[in-house]
Amino acid sequence: WYADHAVWSLAFSGGPAWDVVPSPTSVSFANHSTIYDPVRDRLVVYGGDGSNTVWTLGLSGDTGWHAVTPAGVPPQPRSGHAAVHDPVRDRMIVLGGTSTLDARIVTLSLAAGMSWGGRSLALTPPAARYLHSAIYDPVRDCMITFGGTTDSDVWVFSFSGGGRWDRMLVTGKRPSARSAHAATYDPVRDRMIVYGGHDSAGNLNDVWALSLGGRPTWTQLLPAGGPPPVFPPCSAIYDPVRDRLLVFGGYVDDVWALTLTETPTWSVLPVSGERPPARGGHTAIYDPVRDRMLVYGGEVIDAIGDERVWALSLTGNPSWSDITPAFSPPKRAFHTSIYDSRRDRMVIFGGRWEDYQATYPWDNLADTWALSLGPSPADGYWYTLGPGIPPDPRMGHAAIYDPVRDRMVVWGGMAYLPGWQVPVNGPLPRNDMKSLAWSAPTAPDPARFTGVRGRDEGGLRLGRLWPNPSRGETVVELELDRPGRITVDAFDLGGSLVRRLADSQFAAGPHTLSWRGDDQLRHAVGPGVYFVRARSQGAAVTRRVVRVR
Repeated sequence: WYADHAVWSLAFSGGPAWDVVPSPTSVSFANHSTIYDPVRDRLVVYGGDGSNTVWTLGLSGDTGWHAVTPAGVPPQPRSGHAAVHDPVRDRMIVLGGTSTLDARIVTLSLAAGMSWGGRSLALTPPAARYLHSAIYDPVRDCMITFGGTTDSDVWVFSFSGGGRWDRMLVTGKRPSARSAHAATYDPVRDRMIVYGGHDSAGNLNDVWALSLGGRPTWTQLLPAGGPPPVFPPCSAIYDPVRDRLLVFGGYVDDVWALTLTETPTWSVLPVSGERPPARGGHTAIYDPVRDRMLVYGGEVIDAIGDERVWALSLTGNPSWSDITPAFSPPKRAFHTSIYDSRRDRMVIFGGRWEDYQATYPWDNLADTWALSLGPSPADGYWYTLGPGIPPDPRMGHAAIYDPVRDRMVVWGGMAYLPGWQVPVNGPLPRNDMKSLAWSAPTAPDPARFTGVRGRDEGGLRLGRLWPNPSRGETVVELELDRPGRITVDAFDLGGSLVRRLADSQFAAGPHTLSWRGDDQLRHAVGPGVYFVRARSQGAAVTRRVVRVR
């Protein structure tokens, strides 16, 4: 056997005749794919014998072979695959191959320079599941979900282009299939962090990182110190100011901190104030406006549940406080919560209601509630949300906030038959997806303005910075009681000036500015924590904003 690098042509005019096309090259191909690009009058050859190289052969003008390195992430090397030319979208479409057993459809744009496109599967959504995790990836505008029951696959739902599910192709040693774990997005390193959970062998307290840039790769982190006790389910948030993971619960009342620097280290966070009772099945969010962690709900040891809202202030010496409003939603566990950065509120959905003194001690919920946040506990209050048809009642589902489309997205979970009867084979896992969208505000609302330290003597108020975290434009809301000159600046954590956003006269009333995440030279700043300060007539108010990739 040998590979033939000659190119043959069969002329159809006159009597059909074979001939060799002059194409000097020492490169041989076998088990590859070839298409004709009519726009540029050339052959395009991809892969073969386990390679993932791309070659072109011009058929007019420059008739030589040329190796091409398309932009983007190339697919895995493969042989025996299929390819077609898509003339409508000016691209090559590749499917399959024996060396990779990759069932995804891969696209190669044929425009100038060439570039690899996205991968997609002609598949139904992932299998139904519950007690899984989901994060929002702001770089690629998608939801990434992992685990749930016995599944160790990673699935991606891309919101752009109408939305579609893909099974993520990952490398590296995988975490075990697990449920009841915690996951969060690490914006500094563009990765998903997974902690703990429960697998077929028992409870877990391991830490894994899935890099999302380039070829996704799993890596197990082996932190010094700790680890926390193994009692899932717990909650985890990313603290962007201190670049760390905060883990709470798992039926213990300690808060554990995991630094995410080059040498990750576990430590118990020293806290003051009345601690929340130990619990599991609760939720936690990071409040970027007030630099605190909020905890709500869950199963409490030796109690039915806890309807209180707890805040852990992270500025200075961490301290717990009870910020529960006078009126609260029904107690629940295994619900979801997100932080709505545009309206400065926590939103919860669903979960399991418990009352062990009732005829039926627990039931699933389908209600949606929002907790308005403010500078003091008296400003917070619960109210219901959800026009339209809500998702079916469920628990153990996952939810994210989609800042691009300003909505909460819920997927999966465990539901029951009509009348809340448990089927013979157990509860029904779900694989449906629902969204609750809110219309964006058209003008600043003075009632939403809250300075970091309240209203100052100059009559200047600095409202919300949204979205927060942000990877694009950040809207800055201001209000003046009387006309005056306002200077608005963005600073980094070291106190250095990054960008001057305004320095001019403003009329009395509300105003909005925008910061595109750039410096004075219009260069994009890196991910991290920044501060926006507004000054007017001797008064100054500052707020924090988190930039992500």
